[in-house]
Amino acid sequence: MRPYQGGGEMIEAVSKDKITYNDPPHRFEAGTPPIVEAIGLGAALDYLTSLDRPGIAAHESALLAHVTEELSNIDRVRLFGLAPDKGALTRRDSGRPPP
Repeated sequence: MRPYQGGGEMIEAVSKDKITYNDPPHRFEAGTPPIVEAIGLGAALDYLTSLDRPGIAAHESALLAHVTEELSNIDRVRLFGLAPDKGALTRRDSGRPPP
């Protein structure tokens, strides 16, 4: 099957009279590889691995405890999901179903 687009690593060799395509799946992946995205992913991973993850988890846990305590003091608020070691998540319910 011939590819419908050309460019990038989908071509194995080009001569004046002939084009030889790479083996699938490369044959069907025309265009430049996502180089910028790969560099950005590497930078994001470097940033994330440099963070104090236990410190972030402790801060998130403290925020959850504070929000839970403050919301439990409001009569019109009903709290769901009070399991220990849960992720910190709160949502304002407008009475309408979520979009």
